[in-house]
Amino acid sequence: MEPGGRTSETATFAQALASLKRRGSSLLLVGPAYEEAHLPASRRLLGSAEEATERARLLVVTDGVASAGSRLAGVASETVRTLTYEAPTRGGAAAAVGTDDAGVGAGGLAAEAPPPDLASLCRRIDEAIDEVEAERGQLAPAELRVCFDSLVPLLEQYEEREVFTFLHALTAATREVGAMAHYHLPVPADDPLVGTLAPLFDAVIELRSTPDGAQQRWRLTDEDVVTEWLPV
Repeated sequence: MEPGGRTSETATFAQALASLKRRGSSLLLVGPAYEEAHLPASRRLLGSAEEATERARLLVVTDGVASAGSRLAGVASETVRTLTYEAPTRGGAAAAVGTDDAGVGAGGLAAEAPPPDLASLCRRIDEAIDEVEAERGQLAPAELRVCFDSLVPLLEQYEEREVFTFLHALTAATREVGAMAHYHLPVPADDPLVGTLAPLFDAVIELRSTPDGAQQRWRLTDEDVVTEWLPV
């Protein structure tokens, strides 16, 4: 690398990150270290308890691995909406949508008729975003934080092209309101799925666990910039 090259990349990354916060973003979190790295990264992206009055949070849970309560410990309940989705089994068993098991927040979504497909799930998330806007008025950039955990059950149930179409619609919807959304895909960064889905996102964040703690490496989709490994 030419002298000053790393400094230039760091500056480019800092500028791009600031831009993502100003206009909202969609981030894909990858890497197999789920408990050790994905959860700490998710907590950071959702915002700390000290930001309770500044942030609204929407958590979409598809696998039930991490409850909303454990992920959002200390966060004011009125800032949180949860949507729990259980994908239908092949053959037609019903999916379920309702409040998180932990009952996080008075703003939790009430149980209703199950969505039969991904389009209905996307519509239900759109409705939850509309509810946040109705309560808060026009949202400031990055005021709404969205966590989708995880994409694995959808990819196990539906064809890749169906999931791609679903994510294309959902990332467009969250960008429209300037939300900062992140999606968990706990597979190795070189998995072909990552390459397929990456163009839909502003950045791919590779996560890993080390003896010194969780680390992250960002790849900005538009800037062709890859950072060094950084603490989460």
